Amino acid sequence: MIATARIKQLFDRYLDLVRLEVEEFGVKATEVRHLIGRLGEFYCALKVDGSLASRANQPGFDIVCPSGRRISVKTTAQTSGFVAIAKSTQALADDLMVVRYHDGALSTIYFGPLSAATDVARFYQPTNAYELDISRAEKLANARFEESKELLASLEGGFVHTATRNGEYLVLVNQTAALDLLDAEDRDGIEPVVEYSFPTLAARNEYMHSRGWSSAV
Repeated sequence: MIATARIKQLFDRYLDLVRLEVEEFGVKATEVRHLIGRLGEFYCALKVDGSLASRANQPGFDIVCPSGRRISVKTTAQTSGFVAIAKSTQALADDLMVVRYHDGALSTIYFGPLSAATDVARFYQPTNAYELDISRAEKLANARFEESKELLASLEGGFVHTATRNGEYLVLVNQTAALDLLDAEDRDGIEPVVEYSFPTLAARNEYMHSRGWSSAV
């Protein structure tokens, strides 16, 4: 198994190589799919503290979480279009992570159960694969985010919610009501909702307890 430190080194090297191809040589990111694909796998492994599949081109999944859940990673450099999910290997993965490469950086479009993604995808018979539109993946991620919101505390002039989004654990401090009491010039530069993101539930709980919110779970 490749150690996390080594995966981080490989991620940085692949990212530098993709940037070199795109920024120095003018190659379109969509034309270096093999590099983008591997980069996405490293990105996912670092995000979930997981390990790479035991062999290259492992059918069905790419990353194994510490919990044992298997993740299929789909990486794209497109802002529209779709990613394909083979029906023949669908049962081999538990979760799906759709990753986007854009302007030299990667971000998560969707991370969650693979079954939820195929439920909103269309099936294309000639390739025996599901085609998940990127726009649908984004909507699915947003819907799961909204469903995950839970009220943590009420503050004078606002609320605090917890939520999850694409594998991140969030604390959302909504101070919209307090801002409504201020003059327009005093509201400049103040965000109505402040988002704090944590990589693990334990890290979020530690922060919540430090704020005296004992209802953390």
